[in-house]
Amino acid sequence: MTRTTRELVDLTAATATGNPWIDAGLAVLLAECGPGMHAAADVAGWLTTHLIGPAGGQSASSASGSNRPTGKVGWKPPASAVVNITSPGGRPLAVPLKSARSGTCELCGQTGRVADAAMAFLPMVVASKNFVNFASGTRRGLQVCLRCMAAGYAAYLGCLWWRRGPHCYMFLLHGLLDQMRQLYRTYIGPARAGAWSLSPAFGGDGPSEVTWGLILTMFRAMHARDPQADAAAVAAIDEVHRLLGLSAPAAPEAPISLIVLAVTKVGRAPRVRQLSVISHLPTLYELYKAWIQELEHDGVTDAHDVLTGVFGQLVVRTRGGNSDTRWRERVAREIIHFGDPFPFVEEFVFELASSSPKGKRLAIGTTTVVDVYAREVFAMAQELIDRIASYGYRLGRVAAEQQKMSLLYDLRNARSIEAYLEVINNAQFQLQLPVPKELTDVRGESIGGVPWQRVKSLVAIHAMNAYLYHQKGGGSDGERN
Repeated sequence: MTRTTRELVDLTAATATGNPWIDAGLAVLLAECGPGMHAAADVAGWLTTHLIGPAGGQSASSASGSNRPTGKVGWKPPASAVVNITSPGGRPLAVPLKSARSGTCELCGQTGRVADAAMAFLPMVVASKNFVNFASGTRRGLQVCLRCMAAGYAAYLGCLWWRRGPHCYMFLLHGLLDQMRQLYRTYIGPARAGAWSLSPAFGGDGPSEVTWGLILTMFRAMHARDPQADAAAVAAIDEVHRLLGLSAPAAPEAPISLIVLAVTKVGRAPRVRQLSVISHLPTLYELYKAWIQELEHDGVTDAHDVLTGVFGQLVVRTRGGNSDTRWRERVAREIIHFGDPFPFVEEFVFELASSSPKGKRLAIGTTTVVDVYAREVFAMAQELIDRIASYGYRLGRVAAEQQKMSLLYDLRNARSIEAYLEVINNAQFQLQLPVPKELTDVRGESIGGVPWQRVKSLVAIHAMNAYLYHQKGGGSDGERN
């Protein structure tokens, strides 16, 4: 970009603004245009080429559908989720990049030509009521320089995204500006070009389940090693590992955060539904590796597919034929933030038992995923986990044999530690099923140093899993899903 005009975009000494959206766009501009002074018209032309095209189609990262030319020109996804502007008949449509007056940019502090912020390139600032985590107290509007304006548009190219119906989710990897530029070059740019998958492992209406699905897709790309991959591809994966802090013991210059932007009412009065920041991707990756290792130890050859199947199953069909993914949303939210997903898994297992035809059971690997989470996140002793799994399995199997499903519902409905103890005591006498002493080691409101509710949920999950498996005509006592 060498043509000189009165309007210039100064990337000579671009520094991070601290605004994730603007920083993502700056990373794109530095990677694609390079540092230096660039004519605003040239930058606008480059942005137009990448942001505007035939309207009406869907991209490869959409949930479903095919491209259907409409003869209109408009903004490409994900920008089209915010900018609802089309030009009929193929008339030219361009990214506007013009200043209005002299002043000081309120985002980066640069003095020069500025213009008023617009939702097209700064939705999180203009719609400040919904985007207060990005820029609070800006209801009066902002004036921004051409560099930040250009970066605001470029941010659409610097994010990962997924769209389903009226929902569009955009994901920013935010850290130091140089880290973001390198991530764009090695991961985000190639991903948009098709080198990596952009689609979440599963989708839904909830932002947490979509985010978790995208994280799993990212981790698969980072963890897999294609023996036929060339040296450049291997080097790219290693670089992304380093930048995200996934490679021990090397640590990144600064932690990378995954910022989730959820836009609803796509195309008309867009608004943010949820905004969250995930700053512990390396720890989540360690959990992912622990799951993969344990599944492979169990003899699973396609461990990642089995893992995603465990979460993908958390859907119940309603009478109207729609998919109810509330359990997957809740479980994903807890896992992303290292909370307790077990009560929601327990709810789902019993919902599955009551609403699905006889013979429906949990996906292979479910109890392995549950047990590894208990060990890795809650530091539960492996001995206690094994006792819970063994007792839960025997409880479910014998309950199925003797048609005592009501005992499992009594266990699920236990609302106090006394009620829990009463249920397993009843099971001992009705089913002639001895109870391991570890499951009655009461210490205040805990059992064996673990909150009793967690022990109860884990026993119930294992028991109903075994019950469903036996109803389907499962095999030996050692069979587990």
